[in-house]
Amino acid sequence: MDKTLSLGRARRAGGFSGLPPLLLAIPMAACSPQTADAPVPEPLELPGVKGALLYMPEQFTYFAPKNAHDMLRHVPDFIIRGNGQGQGNVLIDGEYVPGDEGNVRARLAEIPAGEVLRIEIIDASSHGIPGAGGLLANLVLKEDDYARDHLS
Repeated sequence: MDKTLSLGRARRAGGFSGLPPLLLAIPMAACSPQTADAPVPEPLELPGVKGALLYMPEQFTYFAPKNAHDMLRHVPDFIIRGNGQGQGNVLIDGEYVPGDEGNVRARLAEIPAGEVLRIEIIDASSHGIPGAGGLLANLVLKEDDYARDHLS
């Protein structure tokens, strides 16, 4: 079944008067999955680390992520930051991703979603991590070889 919002159906429904025809022929499947009814990934507790949260890749399936950036941007209350001196708030296998926010996002976009084993979210200030404040995300990859071969 075609899920295109057509001009005829809009008129029969009594709406959309005054909207340009191009806006009325947008396939509904092309609309972003980020709607009010989109599921919010529910964190698990990270064993052995009080107050740390754990997200597994299958929790992001609804969003059809292509890479690590697509996954991390759906973690509730987390905002990707960088500062150019290697002390942003994103780590890959325990190592800070250096550079500004754009560089951090670009590095995350290089990592296929299928290579992410888990995402750990830690409140740096409550764990006394030097030079860090707020939330940190540590992306743990499935194979150490991937990070060595592709991200160095």
